[in-house]
Amino acid sequence: MTTCPDTDAHGPDQQAAWEKFETMFSALAAGTHLVCNAGMFSTGMTVCPEQLLMDAEMFLICRRLLEGIAVNPATLAQKDVLEIAHGGMFVGAESTLQFLRSGEHKPSALLKAGSFGEWQARGSKSVFQAATAKVRELLDRHPLRPEDPQQRKALEAGCR
Repeated sequence: MTTCPDTDAHGPDQQAAWEKFETMFSALAAGTHLVCNAGMFSTGMTVCPEQLLMDAEMFLICRRLLEGIAVNPATLAQKDVLEIAHGGMFVGAESTLQFLRSGEHKPSALLKAGSFGEWQARGSKSVFQAATAKVRELLDRHPLRPEDPQQRKALEAGCR
């Protein structure tokens, strides 16, 4: 079975994010073997390299969600729960520190966590702007072939 991430949106907006996540998560949860339409809008009529990167991130997040979480005596940390009790602080507990970076969270190459001030200090970039910077970085590292200047100009104009 092949499908997703599909959208009727005509650009990288909230509609695209919503529809792409819905179709991708549903398809992967149903056991899809091949993901196609990544980077596409208008039900496959438009392609965007920035959207391709955003869809790849979305795929990794969906796959991580579908792996589930480990539930066992160690991860339940019953000893710490009983010792710290309701209203206590679990941040410094040994079990919290042990499992803090255990893979429950999938860090993103495009989405940046932090405070509003930190986001502003980094230039207040949207996810699409971060994807554009990453696309340019990738194109600089892996130049388009062939190197025909007219063809390159046409390709770059289509990426904006």
